[in-house]
This record gives sequence, C-alpha cells and structure tokens, in this order.
Amino acid sequence: MSSCPSIFFRQQHQVFFVYLLLGPPVLFYLVRLAVPFLSVILLM
Repeated sequence: MSSCPSIFFRQQHQVFFVYLLLGPPVLFYLVRLAVPFLSVILLM
C-alpha cells in the first residue's frame, strides 16, 4: 500500500521528463504546421 504512491510519483516524473525532452520540437512542429493555415486564412 505504501509503495503505490511512490510508483505513481515515479510515473508522473517520467512523463514530465519525457514532456520536457519532447516539448520544444513538438511545439516547433506545431508552429510549422499552423503557419500555412494562418497564411491561407489571411489570404482569404
């Protein structure tokens, strides 16, 4: 029972570490995807 929160905390920490590792490239990719759509909307 006492080991369950530590496993949960470790899993949360791992997810946070993966998010920090993958965050900036994913944001850059989303910005690159959003720019053509925004330009098309502005041209229309």
